[in-house]
Amino acid sequence: MASRAEKLTQRPRFNAFLLSVFAATGLGLAAVGLYGVMSFFVAQRTQELGVRIALGATRKEIAALVLSRAALWTAAGATGGLIASIAALRWIRALLYGLPAYDVRTLAAAVTVLFCVALAAAAIPSWRATRVDPLEA
Repeated sequence: MASRAEKLTQRPRFNAFLLSVFAATGLGLAAVGLYGVMSFFVAQRTQELGVRIALGATRKEIAALVLSRAALWTAAGATGGLIASIAALRWIRALLYGLPAYDVRTLAAAVTVLFCVALAAAAIPSWRATRVDPLEA
């Protein structure tokens, strides 16, 4: 009986594993993309950040500026993703065996993970922004 149950669950387990790999790849690509955008943002605004530091902005304020920009872009993307996922539930409802169609905990966990990854990806550009030398900028 155990081998028969194993055969019945083999395909769904493989599908779940495959979806998990794709989800992790997508999350990694999102982190790399946000890191690139934030690095570009810091490079483009080096002069402004140098002026801010020269006028007395603290390192915390500069880091908060960069991280708030990353949080704003992540919030916009997460909002669009939530709207798209709710709209797509009609088509993926068949894959959600045993789960409610609108699982708020899962959506909240996904958004939380996305924000953590986004802020981690923006941490290095934020640190670089705090190291801007006003004289060179």
